[in-house]
Amino acid sequence: MADDNSEYSSAEESGDDDFIYENPVPERRRLDQSSPLHGYQQDLANFALLLFKQSLHSRSASGLQDIRFSHQGVSELPCPFYLGNPAKHHACLKTKLGRIIDLKRHLWASHRRPYDCPVCNTVFGTAADCNAHIRRRACVKAKRIPLETLSEEQLDRLSIPNGENQETEEQWASIWRIVFPMVEPPELRYDEKMREVVALRQFWSQEGGRVAQRFLQEKGITSGETCRDFKALRDSAMDIMLDALAQSDGAHASRTP
Repeated sequence: MADDNSEYSSAEESGDDDFIYENPVPERRRLDQSSPLHGYQQDLANFALLLFKQSLHSRSASGLQDIRFSHQGVSELPCPFYLGNPAKHHACLKTKLGRIIDLKRHLWASHRRPYDCPVCNTVFGTAADCNAHIRRRACVKAKRIPLETLSEEQLDRLSIPNGENQETEEQWASIWRIVFPMVEPPELRYDEKMREVVALRQFWSQEGGRVAQRFLQEKGITSGETCRDFKALRDSAMDIMLDALAQSDGAHASRTP
């Protein structure tokens, strides 16, 4: 499977971390409802998950324990919010964070503080709309809801390029200290659920094409009907599988206060 982040490589190599705030990750193309494959997304996901779980049984005796961060092998980075509270932030597992710039882009897209009214907690899409609402002073005071989000000051600090000679683990620890300044960064590690998600991504990258072709053949669908939407079907099935894995067994201990 092609690297969806390849178009961002030049920005990362130049050290221009502000790029992540100006150019959010483009959404993948979704299957149109008129596509002959549209109704098969859930069925393919169920079929593939069954094969994936069967593949886990054939792994070495160490099972998923051999999946860990390494520069030569697996290089996915855990989101600090997920490690801090896996039950609350399991959705972070759905995004592949293969590089530091991917992690920063994810933090901006998924964890920045919303434009919300400090009086009534109403959330707005833009700062201008929020400020206009506040200036009207027409809302009713509500109990302030504490949010686990990143402030503008934290986002500004995250936009500063990391040291060129820093190892990935050091850069990740620096990001953790910005996100959770009162908590010492843990070891860059994967919990059981993240290892399972990483294994699923590996499985789908290596076997997804063959699995999808086999599924469609069993359904009697020819390649002529699937050529244009084949990748979109695979991507949609992957999203469904990630949802299922990320949401299962979500009760984990939290590291953050």
